[in-house]
Amino acid sequence: MKKEYHHFAFGLFIEEVLKCEKVVVSAMCQAIGMSKETYEMLKKGMISV
Repeated sequence: MKKEYHHFAFGLFIEEVLKCEKVVVSAMCQAIGMSKETYEMLKKGMISV
């Protein structure tokens, strides 16, 4: 069984860095091959192990 952890501070950090660097999320996701859903999980700080 996987455990799910929520690290909200990590999500806030990601948002702040992207805002400071003026990154367009959709373009970033497309460039690195990441789905929007995966990005949303990262932003929320959801980590499953």
